[in-house]
Amino acid sequence: MSFSGGTLTVAGEVPDIASRKRIIHLAHSLSGAAELVDHLRVRVESPVGDGAMRDSVCERLLQAVDFRNCVICARVKGQVEILRGNHGRGR
Repeated sequence: MSFSGGTLTVAGEVPDIASRKRIIHLAHSLSGAAELVDHLRVRVESPVGDGAMRDSVCERLLQAVDFRNCVICARVKGQVEILRGNHGRGR
């Protein structure tokens, strides 16, 4: 943070959007009526591959209480894998 000529500037890298919002809120409360310049950047993680993304989504679905009675399948290398369910009984 720097203050010059009635302008408060916040700059740097933050780990996520929530942190950025908290810093901006705090900066607004500190700056009073001063102009606020936001130069914060959210850190970008390395790209996630399709398989890792699929695994992450499936894990969240398997843990979610709202989906506990659902059949959960994933397509892995062209093949459908049943992660949880009745293995074809009923519909």
